[in-house]
Amino acid sequence: MLADLDKPEVLAGIFPATVPANKSLVAKQQREFAEAVAAGFLAQGKTHAAIIRLPQGPRYLPEKTERQLRALAKAAPPTGYGHLLKLSVAAVGGWRLAQMKASLTSLRTKPADMHTVLAGLYEAFDRKTSPLSNGELEVIVEACADVFATPQMRAAFDALPDLTKASWITILGSFFNHSRPRTFAKIVDDIASIGAALFPRLGDAHFLNAAALYPAVFSVQWTLMTDYLQSQFRIAETAVRPFADYSRKFAATHFARRDKPATSGKPKLAYLIQNSILDKTYANGRALYSLAKGHHALASGQFDFYYYNFEQYAPEVLAEVQSLGFNVRIVPAAGPLDQAAALRRAIEQDDISVLITESYAWLPLSIFAGRAAPVQMYLSCGFIKWEFDEVDSYLMFNNLMDGVEKWNLPAGKIAPINYPLELKFLNPPVAPEAVAAARAKWPQDAVVMGTLCRMEKVSEPFLNAVAAILEKNPQAIYVVHGPNSRDAVEAFAKTRGHSARLIAQPATDPHIAGHTFDLFLDTFPICGGMACVEAQAKGVPVVHLKSRELESMASQRDPALISDTVDGYIEIANALLADPGALQAARERAPSIVAQVTDTVLSARQVEEEALRRLRALGS
Repeated sequence: MLADLDKPEVLAGIFPATVPANKSLVAKQQREFAEAVAAGFLAQGKTHAAIIRLPQGPRYLPEKTERQLRALAKAAPPTGYGHLLKLSVAAVGGWRLAQMKASLTSLRTKPADMHTVLAGLYEAFDRKTSPLSNGELEVIVEACADVFATPQMRAAFDALPDLTKASWITILGSFFNHSRPRTFAKIVDDIASIGAALFPRLGDAHFLNAAALYPAVFSVQWTLMTDYLQSQFRIAETAVRPFADYSRKFAATHFARRDKPATSGKPKLAYLIQNSILDKTYANGRALYSLAKGHHALASGQFDFYYYNFEQYAPEVLAEVQSLGFNVRIVPAAGPLDQAAALRRAIEQDDISVLITESYAWLPLSIFAGRAAPVQMYLSCGFIKWEFDEVDSYLMFNNLMDGVEKWNLPAGKIAPINYPLELKFLNPPVAPEAVAAARAKWPQDAVVMGTLCRMEKVSEPFLNAVAAILEKNPQAIYVVHGPNSRDAVEAFAKTRGHSARLIAQPATDPHIAGHTFDLFLDTFPICGGMACVEAQAKGVPVVHLKSRELESMASQRDPALISDTVDGYIEIANALLADPGALQAARERAPSIVAQVTDTVLSARQVEEEALRRLRALGS
């Protein structure tokens, strides 16, 4: 079946189980793999396909190779990604940022021409050493918003070829992910509706376009959500189901569905994970690592275990997982089509019976939609509405179970499990001098309230509550650390006259910053997740407003510090700040709140029981 994919013979599959000893070797293997694939396509005269598969894009190639590709790109067919990359390669070093801004402003009412300008703009921005400024992004978003501002302009946009529109949305998604500015809220509805309409019109030859379009449509909506429940239903309708439908049709042409498990031998259970790096902010990787430790400690002997890692790799983590008895695989990043085909081949060759993913990225979705394994399970770590027919079981953490019926998931497919996280991830040892240095940034006599979250969660209603608490407690300051644009927080602080006491900081080590807080203020209406658990593990109390969409998050909070109303939330914080004895008592209670999440053996047992139940239902 794979021969139908029309790819070079160099695609031998994913990297073998031997885990490289260092990161540079992983990078070298990935680069060599991508360059070999690109060379295979160049030998066939498929220049645009080669460019797509170059490691990290053409900007990392030697100058001689880059010149060669520029010359070859002139012959690339002007369709879809070939068109986009032809423009991008031709733009290398030739377009200046100021020129691009001027071009964008002058062409903001010409949808067809703006696609060309956006492609060049992205190439120019992508080669900058610093992220885009919000001012630069504002120019782009305002221009794109103008395209949708009148019926005449929208009609002109709608008349563009589908692949041009897909590339347009994909480029916008790439711009957005530089710093995720709130200004994109102006066009998020347009991105969602256009994307949803495009997926059904993309043909079998357009897998690259679909795989790039999906994260663009998804990420803008997910990051800028204002209602946790309704935003997820919207994302499911505009991104998850349309791309699943596309992937199902694509897979039907190229792969055989694997509906039945092997009839002999021990069943094989594989985790498909997006990111195995444990010392950054991506919490899902820590949960999957903790589950691996739980399976090892449980030692049930019921499965052989596999660990497929795509996108971001931590060789030392993979080496440890391998030492636990897992068969480790690294999925090469050499272009979406090649990556999906290599992963699918490996799953078939390993004869996986149960495939579990925690990621809602395009790669797991395309693999699941094609029924790569007889039993396929989704471990929800936050996004719940990853809903399509080929998900056989939803492994739902206990803290997401209360009110789960409102998510309208398929009946009989929900399996609650304990949240698995080793204590070392919640409160790892940190150097006292590092904590002291971080705390020294703020007045010594101040009571420090704080939050760790992405800046999109810091809503205006939440900031109003923070301001009310500050005005009642002159001895307190508030500090929020997190990624993405801080403009809205800083503007609010300035408007309310609290610039010296309501402070937005870049993302930092949460385990150092967490120890500088006397009190953690949970955001609303979108509440915090793992950051709140980590704070309590450090003995920092968390004030929580009960979430309408995630009532069960209250199970990971101190009952005495939960409110049903904003006024009650403010009163709880004020009471703690006014009474040092009450604050100390809350600090002493905090660590006991998190004990429930550290039983990794229980979590592993629950996963294995659900996997066996699903296999038995297939008659194995």
